[in-house]
Amino acid sequence: MALIECPECKTPVSDKAAACVTCGYPLTKVSPRFDGIYVSKTCTETHGELPGDWLGNMFRKMSRTQYVRAYARFYEDGLLVYAGAVVSKDSAPARPALHRTWGDQTNRLQWIVEDGRLRIISSNGFVTSATLESDRLRWNIRTSPDDEVFDFVVT
Repeated sequence: MALIECPECKTPVSDKAAACVTCGYPLTKVSPRFDGIYVSKTCTETHGELPGDWLGNMFRKMSRTQYVRAYARFYEDGLLVYAGAVVSKDSAPARPALHRTWGDQTNRLQWIVEDGRLRIISSNGFVTSATLESDRLRWNIRTSPDDEVFDFVVT
């Protein structure tokens, strides 16, 4: 075992460490897998609301609950296709193909590795960070403090 210097905080750290023990800077190469999709572990509950239809939305909130699971597929040229699909609450995750042409511009994002971190850029320029841990992706998609956790599935 040799000691190397963390590029972020300059603390000596083992060359075998995945991240700096002081600042958490990733020391291993960051790269998503390209041979399948990442599937969110949780389903988000929705109520099928429609804009401007407040009376109809009130009844839908009482009667029609849907569950949405998120999916992400990375391509080697920096394209990331991201989508949600309606699923039943306890069903096994579906495996949509998420081809390069799927959806519209809001579904096609860009990804880059910058300073050892995975950066995801939306079509309107909004940048989020994500971390990769073996076959798991942690990505803060929403404005909540919790990361969305995706597990990798070979398609």
